[in-house]
Amino acid sequence: MELRHIATLTVACIGLAACGSSSINKVKSSPISNGQAFTVGQALDNRKVCAATSWDTHKDERNREIVEYRCELKDATTYFKTQTTEWLASNEQHVKDVADVYDGKLQQMKAEVDEAKARLAQAQANKSSTADAQTDFDSLIRGIQNQIDSGQTQLDEYTKTYDQFKREAAVERDQSNSFISGFAAVAKSEEVYQWTIGPSGDPVLIYGSYVLEDRSGNVIKEVRYFRPDIRMDSVVANKANNYGEYNGGDTTALFKGML
Repeated sequence: MELRHIATLTVACIGLAACGSSSINKVKSSPISNGQAFTVGQALDNRKVCAATSWDTHKDERNREIVEYRCELKDATTYFKTQTTEWLASNEQHVKDVADVYDGKLQQMKAEVDEAKARLAQAQANKSSTADAQTDFDSLIRGIQNQIDSGQTQLDEYTKTYDQFKREAAVERDQSNSFISGFAAVAKSEEVYQWTIGPSGDPVLIYGSYVLEDRSGNVIKEVRYFRPDIRMDSVVANKANNYGEYNGGDTTALFKGML
């Protein structure tokens, strides 16, 4: 009876191994990089930042067996809702701050023109009737009038520039707000690594990224790692507990459309 039970378990284990676990085990037992005293499994299993993890195998378009690891990063939904709200407010504040600079300069230029006009009116009110005084008066009037004309020209040009800024800023703000608002739909974020088994039988890391998805599983954004091997090396030292701690540094680049 005992031998029969052992035989049954052995058949079950062989069945599981046939489902790609041997390739997964190869990956998990391989070192993460030269000089690191950790295997891939030690680095990626039981991470605090993962709400759930999975290992799987599939064939790619070139019929290579791919070993895939996925980690669902904790609290991504809450993080992006909060960050989206803050970035939308920051976007509005930035436009307002720039507009305030324009408006302040515009008011200063208007005040300078008005002050010159007031001096002109004062000079005209104090006009003298003597010939010598008339010459000085005409020179004074021309000087003030030139200041007024120059100031008004600059004011008109600056007003056009300000109006153009307001039109362009409104368009850019709406486009930026629309882009940023899309991240409020993030329902899940997963970090993904993929390996293939090379001709030597050793695993080769070929892909790394983190993916943002909505509730329907549609990909909102995929951010591929330029050097997934370096990113994985950092996993060992990373003690993050949630998405914000792990990927928060990428948020600015994401919201600016740089990733």
